Amino acid sequence: MKLIMENWRAYVNEQEGEVEAPAEGGLGRKVATGIKKVGSFISKKWQSMDDDLKNDYCTKKFPEFLTGQGDIETFGDLVALLKCTVEYTNKKKALSILANLIPAVASAREVFEQSQGVAGFILKMYQVEDDQRPQGNLGKLDMDDEIATILDDKVENMFVKDLINVIQQTENLDAPIADNWSVTDALKKYLEDEYEKRTITGYDGEG
Repeated sequence: MKLIMENWRAYVNEQEGEVEAPAEGGLGRKVATGIKKVGSFISKKWQSMDDDLKNDYCTKKFPEFLTGQGDIETFGDLVALLKCTVEYTNKKKALSILANLIPAVASAREVFEQSQGVAGFILKMYQVEDDQRPQGNLGKLDMDDEIATILDDKVENMFVKDLINVIQQTENLDAPIADNWSVTDALKKYLEDEYEKRTITGYDGEG
């Protein structure tokens, strides 16, 4: 635990002062490349962190990071966001701070507040009406409405469990969320892999 705390504080200290002035009309400060791995660092170390470190991360450093970014950009950011707003004991405080910084988080605030665990959040998120879909990368968790309606509950639960495992794979955490990534396309691939190439089709934006 002591080593983790020392590593985190050293990591935070390395990032101090590494910000650039915003471009005119931009979303805010752009945090330098070095801090990009904060999300993956926390995603990997979350279970070993004490309450002080979680509080420092969720209510200070992560909001500061997202202020510069303007959105979640990597799967590490997504995992970290869910840990702070769904798994963290003081998640209401973290959610209030993050909702004031990121429009997509504010739009999905009710989903965050009603979710018990990451699986519960993803289930609720992809059942959001398409016309209420949050902007940015968080909105990519909203599934095509018709597909969500016909999806069998048993298959749905297996898919969500698999999706969480895929997102949290260590090698994926620092990878940007692709512009064309969507949870419906992820379901399509999952079904192909699990059911001998049988899958879904015919939805808007099909990849």
